[in-house]
Amino acid sequence: MYTHPTRYSATIFAFGQTGSGKTFTITGPEGAQTSDTQINITKPFETMQ
Repeated sequence: MYTHPTRYSATIFAFGQTGSGKTFTITGPEGAQTSDTQINITKPFETMQ
């Protein structure tokens, strides 16, 4: 659970079969600076500031 300074809360939940790519979806490829999920989460919060 992450609470943004503006008091909005968000939870990311990945559900699926073993080996279906849940961790990859959340964290991105090995060695990547940021994943698509991280970018999609941070952009709306940056817009609210």
